[in-house]
Amino acid sequence: MLSLQAGRMKENVPGAVQGSCSVPKTPAKGRGPPKTAPPPGTSSVSAAIEVLEKLTLDELNEVTAWCNAEMLSRIRSMKQDALKEIEETRARLSKPLRDDDIFERQINLNVRGTRFTTLWLNLSTLTNSYFTKMLESFPDGEGEELFIDRSPEHFGRILDYIQGDRGVLDGLSAVELRRLRREAEFYNIRGLIELCHLKEKPTFDYLSGNVVLSEDNSVATKLRSNDWRGIVTMGEAIDVDGCTGQSVERSVELVRGNEVFIGLATESILHCASPTPQFDCGWYMHAATGSLYSQQGDKARGYHSIHSSGAMGPQTIVTIKMNASRDVSFTVNDIEHGIAFRLGKVDTEMRLFVVVILYGKNCAVRALS
Repeated sequence: MLSLQAGRMKENVPGAVQGSCSVPKTPAKGRGPPKTAPPPGTSSVSAAIEVLEKLTLDELNEVTAWCNAEMLSRIRSMKQDALKEIEETRARLSKPLRDDDIFERQINLNVRGTRFTTLWLNLSTLTNSYFTKMLESFPDGEGEELFIDRSPEHFGRILDYIQGDRGVLDGLSAVELRRLRREAEFYNIRGLIELCHLKEKPTFDYLSGNVVLSEDNSVATKLRSNDWRGIVTMGEAIDVDGCTGQSVERSVELVRGNEVFIGLATESILHCASPTPQFDCGWYMHAATGSLYSQQGDKARGYHSIHSSGAMGPQTIVTIKMNASRDVSFTVNDIEHGIAFRLGKVDTEMRLFVVVILYGKNCAVRALS
């Protein structure tokens, strides 16, 4: 019996025509291979016919059987591939289709006991966020809800931002803004994070000697020993006369130390040579004690509960406010402590600055808003 192998047909058979559907020349019993190759210029078809004509009937039968087996094998392989594709398609179609209806599905969220309801469509607009993975495992059953172990305080603002509301930061204090940014970082909502950073980036301006600012001017640090030569202003000057009908609000965060005085001062603070500017140039609260100092004669005057609650530490946020009546008050970590000073009778042509006096060596504060 002859052993025919497709991969070796051409190389084993003399006279096979390259580039054509060649037929192997299997030597018949008592017959050797052709003496000569097909003459030059002969067409591939003619050459193949010539080779076939020289085969015996048994050889032709074997070639035909091999061709049939090869064709049958290829047909079987194509059939298997087609069946596999059909099964994969059938399996894919057997799963619930996520068509347009799913985007109208309501999602119930339990954020540490506070329940929120929104649409799949809203959360699906975010990429690479906390909600991206959450949607992949969202239960299909009606009435079920997903639990999120985070503070619900600003979650409503987060949903509003996702739906396109860019005013979600309006009315937030510095403390609330920082908390919202931390929630946005947890949920990885990049746009909201950047929005919070832009809002949180006020800077210090004028500074006396003995103080250095960070690269972005947002952190002021006292360099040397305890003295009063450590004054920074925050933001533009406030036109006192222009404050009628509106309020002024600025916040700073204690970064290191608390021998810091925070308050308002006149332009004279920029040229103050007094060894005690907290007595002579402005109105201040002392962060270490919560006491009040001013050019109106206040020296360590107790200021409500701040005075009794002790020193403020790092990450404490102090906000100074002046309302339309020129009443000055302070809040500490969003806790209001009432009116500290009344500036109603000061010169209306006077301009004021928000001022921080860094007294302690290496004290540092960050401008927030």
